[in-house]
Amino acid sequence: MKHLTIIVLVFAIPLSVSAQEVEKTWIFFTDKLDAAGKTMQAEPGYISVRAKERRQIRGSSWLAAQDAPVSHTYLEALSNEGVTVVRHSRWLNAVTAYLTAEQREAVRQLPFVHKIQRVAGLTTDASESTPAPPMIARPRSRPLDCGSSCYQLSVVNAIKPLDDGVNGKGVIIGFVDTRFDHNGVQLGHPATKHLADANRVRYRDYVSDDPGVGTQVDPNFHGVNTTAVTLGNAAGDLIGPCYGADTVYVAHTEWSPLERNVEEDNFVAAVEWMEVSGVDVINSSLGYSTFDSGEHSYTTADMDGDTGLTTIAFDLAAQRGVVPVTSAGNAGNSSWHIITTPADGDSVIAVGAVDPDSSTTSFSSRGPSADGRTKPDVAAQGRNVYTASSSGGYGWANGTSFSAPMVSGIVCQVLETNPKLNPKEVWEVLISTASQSTSPDNDQGWGIVNAEAAIAKAKAIGLDFQRLPAPASFTVHPAYPNPFGEEAQFVIELSKPLSDMHVTVHNMLGQRVLTPHAGPLSAGKHTIRIQAHELPAGLYSFVVQGGGARRSGLIVHIR
Repeated sequence: MKHLTIIVLVFAIPLSVSAQEVEKTWIFFTDKLDAAGKTMQAEPGYISVRAKERRQIRGSSWLAAQDAPVSHTYLEALSNEGVTVVRHSRWLNAVTAYLTAEQREAVRQLPFVHKIQRVAGLTTDASESTPAPPMIARPRSRPLDCGSSCYQLSVVNAIKPLDDGVNGKGVIIGFVDTRFDHNGVQLGHPATKHLADANRVRYRDYVSDDPGVGTQVDPNFHGVNTTAVTLGNAAGDLIGPCYGADTVYVAHTEWSPLERNVEEDNFVAAVEWMEVSGVDVINSSLGYSTFDSGEHSYTTADMDGDTGLTTIAFDLAAQRGVVPVTSAGNAGNSSWHIITTPADGDSVIAVGAVDPDSSTTSFSSRGPSADGRTKPDVAAQGRNVYTASSSGGYGWANGTSFSAPMVSGIVCQVLETNPKLNPKEVWEVLISTASQSTSPDNDQGWGIVNAEAAIAKAKAIGLDFQRLPAPASFTVHPAYPNPFGEEAQFVIELSKPLSDMHVTVHNMLGQRVLTPHAGPLSAGKHTIRIQAHELPAGLYSFVVQGGGARRSGLIVHIR
C-alpha cells in the first residue's frame, strides 16, 4: 500500500522475472475486414440512444468505422496462434494479450497486424484518505449544510450554485479508478449511498477477469475517496457539486497490489463502454508513463497529446461529445515532474492541485506538455481535501486525485445549466472564468476554477446558443482505416459540382500539415487519400470545405 500513497514512490517498481517473460501487449490491426473482405459495422443497439443524442448535440456523428468491432476473422487467427485476448478496443482497432517473446515475434509477422507495443504501466496518485488537522470553513451566510467540505467548495466558489439548486441534475458522469464499494455495494458509502439507493449506479469490473492480476482482492478504495468529492450528499459532513447526477458509471480498472503494474487497456475499454452508454463527463485520477524495462515505454517526450493511448482514447471520447477530466499528477518534486498521459491531451481538462491558501501544492505536476502547450488547464484544492474513507467515515486526503473530481463536479453543473456546450466550449467556459484567466502558467494553468462564474457564463451562452443545420451540398463518409499507417482514405459524395473544394489535415495545435485536395470536384463520389509521409504518429483532424459547407473528422496515425 505504501507505494500507492504518492506518485513519486511508484516509478521504480520493477517487474518480476516471470512478468518480464510474458508481457501484456497491444496488437494493432490494419483494418476491420470480415472473412468476406467487407468492412464491419457496429451492431444495432451497440450505441445507446443517449450516446447518439449527445454526439448529435455536442460531438461528431461520422465515427461509424471506429465504432465497428475488431475483425472476428483476425481474432480467430490470433486464437489459432495460441493467443488469448484480454481486452478489445474498437476505437484503436486493437486488442491486448499476454505474449511470450516467441509469440510477440510470430504475431508481429501476421499480415493483418499493423504493429505491437507493450501495454503501459500506471503511475497513480492513488491513496487512502490520510488524517490532517481539521480546516475551519470560511464564513458564509447561505443555508448549505456542507460541514467540513465547505472549505474546499468555497475555494472554487461552488457553494452559491449548490444553494441555488445546481447540482448536476440530468447529467451522467463516469469514473475510472480502483474499488468503489462499501459493504459490498457500489457507491454504498454513506456519502454516496443516495445514488445506490435510487438505482442510479452502473458498474463494470475490468480487473477480475484479467489473467495477469492473480487472486488477491484489491485492497485499495481510491474510487470511494474520489467519487465522494464529486457526488457526496451527506448533510453536515460532505457535499459534492454533482450529487444530483442522473446516473453514475463506475469502472474498476486499476489493481493496486504491488506485485503487478496496473495497465492502460482497462482504462481504454472503460472509456469506450461509458461513451456508448451515454456518459457526459468522465473523471480520471490516473496517469500512465514508464517505470520498468520493456520493448515500449512512454517518456517525457511522449507527453505531447498525440502518443499515449489513454490520451487518444480521451480525445476520441471528446470528439463524441464527452468531457474528459483528469488529474495532472503528483510528480511535482520528482525527476518526472511533468504531467502524464492522459493529462497531456488537448481535449482533456487536466487539473492541478492547490493548497487551502490557493498556492500551488509542492506535489502537483507541472507543464508544459512536450509540444509546448500550457498544462495543467485549471486547478482546485488538492491538499487537506475532506472526503469519504473506506471505513465508512470521513477524513482528509492529499493529491491531484482529489482536485480533478471537484472540477468534474463543476463540469456537471455547467452542463446542467447549458446541455448544448461541447467539450471545447466547456473548457473555454472554465478557463475564461478561472483565477488567472488572462495570465496562464504551467503551475495552475488558467487558474483555480470559479463555479459560480462558469455557470453564469454557460447560462449566458445558452441565451443565444444556436447551431445551424448541416448543409446538404456534400456528404463525407468516415475515414478508413482509422487508426491508419501509411494511408487513410474517405469518400466525398457531392450532390452537385463544386468549384472550391478544399481538404486539409491539421495537427492538434490547429496547424495545417497536409492539403490532399484543392480545386473543383464534379458531382458524384470521390475518394480522398491522406498519405502519412513523414507525419509523426498522433491525432489529426481533417477538414472538408466547399460551397459554403464544412465537415471535419478525426484520424489517428500510428507507426
